[in-house]
Amino acid sequence: MKKRSLAAALLLSLTTFTSNGFGINRHFGPIARYVTPIVTFDDAIPGTGTAPRFTMAPNPDAPPLVVPRARRPKTARFFDTSTKIELAVSGAALAADALTTARNDMWPEQNPLLGRWPSNGRIAGYFAASYAAEIGGMYLMRRHRWIKRAIPIAVTAVELRYVFINTRPAR
Repeated sequence: MKKRSLAAALLLSLTTFTSNGFGINRHFGPIARYVTPIVTFDDAIPGTGTAPRFTMAPNPDAPPLVVPRARRPKTARFFDTSTKIELAVSGAALAADALTTARNDMWPEQNPLLGRWPSNGRIAGYFAASYAAEIGGMYLMRRHRWIKRAIPIAVTAVELRYVFINTRPAR
């Protein structure tokens, strides 16, 4: 029997244990069938053994190659709760301005788009277009959060000022 060195015997035992599913640590067991011995017993001692053969045969025990797709980053929804509340408040301010504009008989309208004494249909169309323009502007600024939040606040402030002007008493 041939004498082997301690290093060759240790290397042989480790590669045999891991390739058979046994190992020093029991956590090697599940991955052991994917680990192939790097050095065989004949190649463990320099000068003995055969020349290495390079083959490109696939490992039948290896799992198929799966390339995971990257997930899209989550973006904030446009109609979240705070946006709905802001649009409800600014819509109420626009409706109040439309109502006070329609009921105002003492003062002529100062908005040149509506005319001096606008009809109810013109008032409804103008304020519906204003509300649609507000939502469209918020949607275009959806990536700029502070601008998106500032638009309904500004519309509410301006419309409430116009409600105050429309409801002021005669001098």
